[in-house]
Amino acid sequence: MATRVLDQEEFEELARTGYRINEALRLECVEGRVVEQPLPDGPPSR
Repeated sequence: MATRVLDQEEFEELARTGYRINEALRLECVEGRVVEQPLPDGPPSR
């Protein structure tokens, strides 16, 4: 199985599609891997 690298535009489209499916889903590219970025539980404390 060949590995294919997403370009910037493809990654951004993937992230937008994931967000439309579930607003809690945040994707991030870390060291060439796509990972889910957890959302904070609530508003920032002061």
